[in-house]
Amino acid sequence: MNEDLSYAQALRILGGDENPLVTFLDSVASIGLSAWAASAAMTGGDLGVPLGLYELKEDITRQSQTVIRKISEWRSGISRFDRTKRLVAAHSVITVSSFFEVLDFSSLPIGQDELRFS
Repeated sequence: MNEDLSYAQALRILGGDENPLVTFLDSVASIGLSAWAASAAMTGGDLGVPLGLYELKEDITRQSQTVIRKISEWRSGISRFDRTKRLVAAHSVITVSSFFEVLDFSSLPIGQDELRFS
């Protein structure tokens, strides 16, 4: 498996995948609020209400994702120790990924391909 390490992989290790239902509802709400704001702008109405609700929607979405993640962890029996091991693993992914990203921008006398794990 020849795959680059990334921040997204570190999030997957931490269990940072978003719930698809909450993501879908967030998208639907965004479209509705955008349409409301656009119609209010065209008719000269007040944009304060849809924009204020948009900020509230963002907070609700973020909190919903957190609650669903916590419930999922509780149901699967993930302990504090397991969570700590996940944090260590994610930190390792970010550290190694950052190291190789810096190597991409540095001018070394040897090529980066010679420095890769084999």
